[in-house]
Amino acid sequence: MRANYTLTYIDIFRAQRKMAGALFWLFQLVGFLLIAAGIGVFVVLHTAGLVALIPFLTGAAFVLNLPVSAKLSYDRNFAKVGKIDGLFSERGVEFLTPARTGLLNWSNFKAYSETRHLFILRSQADVLQVVPQRAFSQEDRTRLGEILQKHLGAKTAVYNKRRNLPLVGLLAVSAIVAVLVVLVIKL
Repeated sequence: MRANYTLTYIDIFRAQRKMAGALFWLFQLVGFLLIAAGIGVFVVLHTAGLVALIPFLTGAAFVLNLPVSAKLSYDRNFAKVGKIDGLFSERGVEFLTPARTGLLNWSNFKAYSETRHLFILRSQADVLQVVPQRAFSQEDRTRLGEILQKHLGAKTAVYNKRRNLPLVGLLAVSAIVAVLVVLVIKL
């Protein structure tokens, strides 16, 4: 099955947000807490010095991290590519652009993810191949989902299980840090 598409910044942002998973929302939460702490210091201490500015700017960096990263990635890797012609088959995926052509066998991938807008293929080298669902008819979307499940379903299940274990620990530590930040702010 063939798909013709042009990637957009929004496609890259959605793919990176999906791959970041809960970390994206954790960064947003911590960022907004730091911004609130900076504003709180400014309001309570009536100072606009570094004491208020550092948490505010750090929080802004947390909140803007993924959008800026996605924009830089898009500009660096996809903005000039133009039309991509993808051919999906039982052998793998062949991507054709004006600059290059390449066949990636299914063994080159370790996982895939499907969102409302995208198919995201993760290669063994942790490179994302992003394919917008808008490039397919409804029938072809279903067929591609079946092909991906057939070739990458078991690998994806193992990958997701390994990926989620450290994330649970990180979320627990982050929750404790967030509570401590709130307690410090109240003091």
